[in-house]
Amino acid sequence: MRWFTRWYGANPLHLLTMLGCFALAGYAADKLLPHHPIAILEWLVGAVVGHDLILMPLYTLADRSAMAVFRHRPPRLPTVPWINYVRVPVALSGMLLLIWFPLIFRLPSRFTLLTSLPLDPYLWHWLAVTGALFLLSAVAFALRLSLARGRREAPRHAGGAAGLPQRVPAGYPEQPRYPEGARYPEQPRYPERERYPEQPRYPERGRYPERGRYPEQPPYPLRPRYLERPPYPEQPPYPERPPHPERPQPARNEPDSGPSWWERGV
Repeated sequence: MRWFTRWYGANPLHLLTMLGCFALAGYAADKLLPHHPIAILEWLVGAVVGHDLILMPLYTLADRSAMAVFRHRPPRLPTVPWINYVRVPVALSGMLLLIWFPLIFRLPSRFTLLTSLPLDPYLWHWLAVTGALFLLSAVAFALRLSLARGRREAPRHAGGAAGLPQRVPAGYPEQPRYPEGARYPEQPRYPERERYPEQPRYPERGRYPERGRYPEQPPYPLRPRYLERPPYPEQPPYPERPPHPERPQPARNEPDSGPSWWERGV
């Protein structure tokens, strides 16, 4: 099991859960994608924009604000991590609201026309489910507080009966501290070195004399143009070829003026 945890990074239950989620997502995509591809694409884009850009900063800010308000107050009860007992019902209630908000807020839709059911009970049902979630979370938190208080008060009454050995709280016993060692004597400081005397500055160099301009050079002579060639003499035109002699056409078979083969009695 250790080699699997070291290789995968978590226990096998996490791997089975992820495989089940991927299988369920693949089945849903196989059934819905051929029939409603545009609706699924709109839902994915809306979920990315609405959740990552709007909802996630809002509930992260609310969670950090709640933690900052209650963190600096002195605890009157045994310290128990209470924030998860608020996060879970809020997350479940928000998920239900995100899925069913058109029916909860009674937005115009075709639900009533298709199902002939009213939209009135959805708001009260959502409020009832939210209240039940917070009630269950409060009961679980109260049980956790009672268990923590019992563990805290148990060591006080451990040695009340005579002759019974006192209970030792769990944990490692206090170890003797190492004796403080002698400090190193202070070392004498190094004497300050004398500063180098100021050196005279280098004399300023004179500027380079300005160079005279180059004398003007005579322009390059113009090259003579190429001599124009005389045009080619006119050539006599080619003689016209005589036309080909007409080929004699074969004589056609003229119809026989004698009696036909029927008349001949063949």
